[in-house]
Formats: sequence, structure tokens, C-alpha cells
Amino acid sequence: MLRLVLVVSAAALVTFPLMPVQWAAIKLNWPLRRRIPVFYHRVMCRLLGVRVHSIGTPIDARPLLIVANHSSWMDISILTSRTPVVFVAKSEIARWPLFGLLAKLQRSVFVERDRRQKTGVVNAEIGRRLAEGDPVLLFGEGTAGDGNRVMPFRSALIGAARDAIAASGDASQVWIQPVSLAYVSQHGIPLGRHLRPRAAWYGKTSLVPHLKRVAGQGAIDVVVTWGEPLRYDAETDRKALTKQLESSVRGFTIAVLVGQASVAERAKATLAGDAITFMACVLFSMFAVYGKRATERHSTVGVNGFGYVVGSLLLIPVMLWQSSGFSFAHVSPAGWSSLVYMALFPSLICYLIYYHALSLISASRVAAFIYLEPVIAMILAVAFLGERITAPLVAGGTIIFTGVYLTERG
Repeated sequence: MLRLVLVVSAAALVTFPLMPVQWAAIKLNWPLRRRIPVFYHRVMCRLLGVRVHSIGTPIDARPLLIVANHSSWMDISILTSRTPVVFVAKSEIARWPLFGLLAKLQRSVFVERDRRQKTGVVNAEIGRRLAEGDPVLLFGEGTAGDGNRVMPFRSALIGAARDAIAASGDASQVWIQPVSLAYVSQHGIPLGRHLRPRAAWYGKTSLVPHLKRVAGQGAIDVVVTWGEPLRYDAETDRKALTKQLESSVRGFTIAVLVGQASVAERAKATLAGDAITFMACVLFSMFAVYGKRATERHSTVGVNGFGYVVGSLLLIPVMLWQSSGFSFAHVSPAGWSSLVYMALFPSLICYLIYYHALSLISASRVAAFIYLEPVIAMILAVAFLGERITAPLVAGGTIIFTGVYLTERG
């Protein structure tokens, strides 16, 4: 609840002062009318805890029509935080309280989906925006999906590219760039097919409860993949191009959801993970050295208790921030049993034994024995989980035992 209140308060402090500035920028045709939405949505992503990972970039060439898949209201902030786009939105959004006004201030083009005879008028408006240099973004599916799949694209609005060529005296073509959005994890845990609706907003899902849940929990990771732009000119087959765009977006989305994103992106994530793991090793080594000094002056129970009290005090603000929206009533008896086990054995009893060992032998010898942990885990996994012993596991275990033995001999 605390996080939700802070996010809503901060969003209000940013939103309401910027609204009259954006209104004036639109009326006076200032270039600022394109920059304010980018700044605003970057702030919204930070406040909501949405972490955007980009593969590729939007092109600079104009006129530019961007076609993306759609699964959440967050798509608006995510895409606008990357480039100053004008959205094509359904007409009923214009009548929504506050959100309709925000959509108008972003100069959205509104479509009446139930009146096909209006498509030509809408396409003409989109064409005018494209001719003026605004990147126009439309959701190819025409509606929001569950985030697990990409639905068929509609070709009608792609015809706006033809109108852009007609509206511009010197443009003989329009660039159309496919974009994929894939919500992959929350709090570092993969969402998967069944949990992805935590991010996706579709069907008859109510907006306000979904918005409150996202704002209260945050820490959502989304991957935005920018594809190679396609050229649209007077000779282009609109329906064939729509199929090509659909195929590209579907391929990007599947690649990300099954963990086959670009090598560069994986390498970047791996490097960051390695750096964090190395830092954890350094900090734990310092913990062993200072723990040894502490046990020379104080009892092991006192050192352990002091560490837990100070650690708990430092973690309480983080816990209140991250657990907003979490219901303890939904924790099963097995879940509570696991929590009690983790609190007693891997935490309390384990560290009591660890500190007692530090009081008896050197920190380096205690650290050496920690390397036996994966070997013991392997043995337990074979005994209780039925996992197989493989040659690499045996070789690794032998190397670990040899290292511990040589350390003890030294």
C-alpha cells in the first residue's frame, strides 16, 4: 500500500503541472510538443518500476509508420519513452476520465472501429501526421491480447501510408517499422504463460484494479524489439505487407518469450549478472573476515543475533516497498512451512554453526569448506529428487574435494 500511495502521488506531481505546458505547446505548434511526452513517459516507467530492454532502435527516416503488437496499457508509456510517437487509438478512449485527456495531449488519432466508412477519414488524418514528420504508431492487431501470442494484423489502417504519400508533395515512399513488446519477468521471476496477465491488460479486465496492482508491485521487465523497416510505395501490396509485418512481430515476440533474444542482449545481461555475483563473493569474503574478528571478542550467539537485528531493520523499508499488494492470506500451509524451515535451518541454525566455526578456525579454512555446498546439494538431489550423476558432476566434485583438501593441508 505504501508503494502505491508514493507512486500515485509522484505521478500526480508530474502529470498535472505538465498538462498545461503540453496544451500550450500543441496550440503554439512548438517542437516541445513532441519532447514532453517522451520525458513524461520515461518518468512514468521509472515510477511504475517498468524496466525497458531494447533490441535495435527506431529509425530516423521519415515518414515513419510503426506497427506493434499490443497487450497492455503500459505499451503506451514503454513505446513513447523510446521515441516521440503519435498513437492510433480507439475512439472510446477519448471519452475516458483523465486518460482520454492524456491521449488527446499526446495528439492521438482516434478510430471508430464500428464504423468502417470512417477508415478513409482516419487514414487521411494519419497520412497528414506522417507527412508532417510525426512517427505514427498503430497496434496491428486492432485490440489487446494476452501477451503470450500475436494475433492476426488488420491491413485497413496500413493504407494510411498511401495517404501520406499523397499528402506530401516530395515523398514517394513511407517507411514502416515492425516492433515487438514482450513482458518477460516481474521481480526477476519469469512470468510464463499463466502469469503474464499480471502485465497484460486485455479482454474485460478492469483498468483501475490492474493499474493499482502494477503500481503497487512494479519491477516488470519488458523487451522491445525494433525490426528492420520496410518500404511502402505506390506499387506495394498492402495485404502482403501486413502479413510480412505480422510475421516479423510474431517472430520477435516468440524469440524473446522462449529466451532466444539477440546474442548481444544476452551477453549484456550475462556480464551484469557476473559482475553482481562477483560483488556478492567479495562482500561475503569480507563478511567472513570481519565475522572472525567479531567472534574473537563476543559470543557466537550475540554476533548472530546482532547481525539479524540490524539486517532486519535495514530490510524493513525494502520489504514494505516491494510487498505492497501481496496477500499473506493466499500463502498455503506448505508455503508457511517452507518459510519456517528457511528461517530456522538455512538461516538461524546454519549461521550459528558458521559463527561457531569461525571462533574455532581461521576464516580462510571456513571459506574453503563452503565450496563443499554444491557437492552436498548434488548428493541430496540424487538421493531425494532422483537426479542422475553425470561425468561432469563427478569431475567437478572431485576438483572441489581436492581443493578443500589442499587448503586444509596448507
